Amino acid sequence: MPAWPEITLAKEAGLLVEVAQVEAALADAVITLRASLEGMGAILAPQLAAESDPHEVRLLVDDHVHQALTSVSARFAKMAQGVA
Repeated sequence: MPAWPEITLAKEAGLLVEVAQVEAALADAVITLRASLEGMGAILAPQLAAESDPHEVRLLVDDHVHQALTSVSARFAKMAQGVA
């Protein structure tokens, strides 16, 4: 079945993407975020065990979560540049 001209133009302009591409991008982002969060315990455990100040503990955890979210955000931005 031939594509509608509007759909073809929208794809060429980067306004439309295939559902499979979006699903793959989301899966990649979720896998990246999950791996980062699952590794958080092993990475932070030695630092947190040595820290007695709750404020410092919070800062260490917040920093790790921020890094994980920044990584996922960067992946989305990179994917968006490839689509546009």
